[in-house]
Amino acid sequence: MTSTGRALVAALALGTLTALGCSKGGVVDLSGGAGGTSSNVGPSSSTGSASSTATGAFPWCGDGTKNGDESDVDCGGSCAKCAVGKVCAATGDCTSGVCSGGVCAPCASGADCPAGLACVSGVCGGCSASSPCDAGLACVSGSCRACQTAAECGTGKVCDFGACVTGYEVQMYQCPPSVSLGGGAWGYYGCQSQITNTTTCKEIEAPTTQSFPCTAVGKLAIVTGNDPAPPGTTYVPMYQCPGQVTLGGGSWGFYGCQNQITNTSTCSEIEYPSSQSFNCTPIGKMSLSSSPPAPPPGGQNIPMFLCPGQVPLGGGAWGFYGCQNQLTNVSTCYEIEAPTQQSFNCNAAGTMQLSP
Repeated sequence: MTSTGRALVAALALGTLTALGCSKGGVVDLSGGAGGTSSNVGPSSSTGSASSTATGAFPWCGDGTKNGDESDVDCGGSCAKCAVGKVCAATGDCTSGVCSGGVCAPCASGADCPAGLACVSGVCGGCSASSPCDAGLACVSGSCRACQTAAECGTGKVCDFGACVTGYEVQMYQCPPSVSLGGGAWGYYGCQSQITNTTTCKEIEAPTTQSFPCTAVGKLAIVTGNDPAPPGTTYVPMYQCPGQVTLGGGSWGFYGCQNQITNTSTCSEIEYPSSQSFNCTPIGKMSLSSSPPAPPPGGQNIPMFLCPGQVPLGGGAWGFYGCQNQLTNVSTCYEIEAPTQQSFNCNAAGTMQLSP
């Protein structure tokens, strides 16, 4: 090929590379092969080369000029990421992972970072034990996300509606409905299909007494710290009540203290004519959601209801008072003042979530 032909090919090649964004500082080797000559084409000096002028992915990344797809001089776009204070067009242009108002900025928290990243010393990156996520998020396989189990949250924390909070878990059980024992002088019916922390419930039809097993259904998160309630939830104070207390006997009894955890600060015992309330111990808070997310794998969401307080029915030979202002998973509560009995509606209060 003649020197004129080689020059024409070089010009055409330069035009093509320019269209591809490869014009600034580029060097094109158009040697004619064995015995041919080299022609260095482009704005760089006649002795320049691609390896000596480029410091990024493309030749223009080290030419000291903002060009190509750079967001600032020799950084951003296809080149190396830009330092804090440099101009950016997107988060990917910045070493910090934050592009704010067109300028690379340090992150202040994980909320400033792309989804799944933690903010560590002003830079967005993967999370670890030494580079934790923002409060409430779990670090799973280097990524920050909503928790599904307490194990993802670490020691001393539980997973509460997707948020890692300070607390512990309580195993919960589903009890059977009321069971007839064959009649008697009076009755206490402690099995009401309730979900509770006790492994058994008690039924009495004097003189017969029997306990029935309750079935494990999942674990309830009890929050003990000052963590804010997860979005869409409210906290309910919870208490641990004492076990059944004898008051010295009587013609009939109601035993509202059964080691249960409950939202009421007292429980009531009756051995007629004696009656007494006992204090329950504060243990923390549980969350109720008005718009619950899907439960974690193996877990479940339980609609909860707030029942009215004890209701007098006009007296009778004996009484069972199943309405105690309690928060429960059943939509009615049951009162007896023999021979009168009545069910009362409990009001929807939100959703409880149990983990597996």
